[in-house]
Amino acid sequence: MKKRSPKQKTELAIDKYKKFHQKDSAKITFDRIDLPEKKDKLIFVGKIPEIKYISDKWGRRPTLYRHTLKKHGNILAKLNDQGRVSTIIISGLNINITKEGLLG
Repeated sequence: MKKRSPKQKTELAIDKYKKFHQKDSAKITFDRIDLPEKKDKLIFVGKIPEIKYISDKWGRRPTLYRHTLKKHGNILAKLNDQGRVSTIIISGLNINITKEGLLG
């Protein structure tokens, strides 16, 4: 599989957002994060058994959506030089975004 450029990834994210929400996207950007070389710079926070979010997709009033995941992902935190959390990382999940919602 050909590796996508940051621009292609951003365009794909915008397209998925439009299909999922049935409206134009909010501002979507692509950011590259630097992961620490040493594993001790990442803190394992826990497993992610489900994803919950509120959305007004399809013109409805804001609705809470809950997706129980078949495979639990991991939540990791990256600390900055002051020892504060600078980045939250969710890893180990394969989630497909479709116009019907999240699948995975």
